[in-house]
Formats: sequence, C-alpha cells, structure tokens
Amino acid sequence: MQKLPTSTGKEVLIKMASKGVYAILVIALLLIGGIGGTMVYYSRQTAMQTSVEDKTPAEISVESNAGTLTQVKARTIDVEDASQSQVASTLYCWNKANPKVLISNGATTSATAGTDTTVSPVTIGSTIVCTAFDSTYYGDVVEKVIETEGELIVVPVHAITSSLYIELNYQSTYATGGYTLNASGMTANAVFTFAQMKVKNNNTYSAFNLKGFAFDKVASSNVTDLVLGGSVVESSEKITRLSDTADWRFDLSEAKLMRQYDELVFPSLVVEADGNGCDDAGADIITIRVFDEQQFKSAVSGTDAVLKGVETNAPSPADVGSSDYLMAFRCSKASA
Repeated sequence: MQKLPTSTGKEVLIKMASKGVYAILVIALLLIGGIGGTMVYYSRQTAMQTSVEDKTPAEISVESNAGTLTQVKARTIDVEDASQSQVASTLYCWNKANPKVLISNGATTSATAGTDTTVSPVTIGSTIVCTAFDSTYYGDVVEKVIETEGELIVVPVHAITSSLYIELNYQSTYATGGYTLNASGMTANAVFTFAQMKVKNNNTYSAFNLKGFAFDKVASSNVTDLVLGGSVVESSEKITRLSDTADWRFDLSEAKLMRQYDELVFPSLVVEADGNGCDDAGADIITIRVFDEQQFKSAVSGTDAVLKGVETNAPSPADVGSSDYLMAFRCSKASA
C-alpha cells in the first residue's frame, strides 16, 4: 500500500512548485525587457532619422561646417532714392556675440553696382551684424546668420535731408524762421500759447531721424518756463555740446525717421514770463533746436563698439548725423 507523503514531503513539493513559478516569472520578465528594449532602440533610431530628415540641406551644411573661417560681402543701398541705387557709405560689422570688436571698421562701400565690400574673417554659423553711417547717411542695422562662404549682406541707408521745415502757429499766423513771430502780451507772470508746432521733412528722397528739441533762451531772458505739448518727455539730461545754451529739452521716446513729406505736429508750445514780463526791445529771443539721433563709433579706449545717441561719447562730444535745425521767436510785452 502506497504511503501518504509526510508533512516534510509536502513542504518539499510546495518549494519545488514555488521555484517553478519563480522561474516562469523570471523568463517572462526577461522576455518583456527584451521586447521593451528593442522597442526603445527602434523608437530612438526612428526619432534620430526623422530629426535628420526634417532638416534642410542648408541647416545640415551649417552644422557640419560650424566654426569654419570664411568671408562675406556687403553693399549699401539708398532706400530713399527712387531707383534704390547702390551708394558709397561707411560700413561697420561685428559678430553679435562680440559687439566690442569690429570686423569691418569703417570700410567705404562701393557706389558701383555689383561691386561689394569684403567682410572677414567670419565663421559659418555665426550671426553677423552690419550697419553704415556717416554725415551723408543713416543706416539700418542688419543681422544675418552666415551659412555659406561669400554671402551678401545688404544694408539699407537713408540720405540725410539738407533742410527741415519748422512752423509755429498762432491765430493763423505762421513763421518758419527768423524772429518774425512774437510770444506777445507777455507782461508780468503772463502765459502765451502757440497753437501748435510742426516739423516736416519737405525734401524728396531724404530722411531726418528726429529725436527731440532743445530750447535756448538768451542770458537776459525773462522767460521762466516753456512746455512743449504732445508725445514728448521733458528731459533733465543736458546735451553736452549744448550745455551752455539748452535751457529745456524735450525728447521723443523713440527717434522718428521722417522720410520725404513726413511731418509731426505738436499741439501746443506754452511760454511763461517772470514777474517783470518780457521787454519790448526785441532782445528776449528763444531759439528752437531740432536734433536727430545717429549711430557713432565709441571713442572709449579699448572698445570699437557702435553706439547710438545725439552726440558722440568723446571727451568733447561732437554732433552726429545732421546738423541741428534752428528757428527762433521773441518774447514781447507788446500785444500782437
């Protein structure tokens, strides 16, 4: 007769069964891990292939040639001229990553169509910034990522206007220069308001990069305050080259490039006299200076950076861009 397994035998069978289950689980996990790993591998391969396929030949070329030294070309085009002709101007270029070192440091571009100025050294993949400026032209700032050798950078420039129309208006009386218009009736503590002040570029094929106005009064003036209305902000910062003359300064928040026939109208110009009022001898003269903003090369030692402002940063600052345009009027006790 067959004997039943003892309790010890049962334990052995249970252990054997457990080991079999564990073995099956291990095999299953290995199979799952292998399949998962294979899927991850193929997924990565597919993603890499898709990434490469999504790139243009130019992008692939830039990546493979990144850092390679090369050279590019530049020209300047007068965009104010009806024919958009190529003109000679003064070129400045730099690597965007290092703006204090100029690659092109004042080279003169050619006015001959199709003749370009070499800019070097530059590297493939770098961003090159170019502009051009002098007493004849304002220049736009152009950025270009260099992808291949010999690429062309075109810098638009704007011929600086040779004159500017400035107008004061009161009771339908206009004046554009000289001392033909009075802030009249300026007795003690009186206030006089010009109905508007207009600035207009009345010339064709030219521009004026208007930044603001400086008002100069003579030393003996009885004018105590002057306020220009409209989209301007009064500035307490003196223009160094006008430090002895500019008594009030009003700036646009951003310079306005006034192209041919563009105009800006300011709704009022308010003049205020002191307790004595203005005299009638014609000596109480206010001069309006209209100034522009222009780029310039820094005069600070150790840097060739191109900056922008209303005057240079030299020890004795010089005017930039256009000369100031002037208009004057008188403050007078006599009524108009």
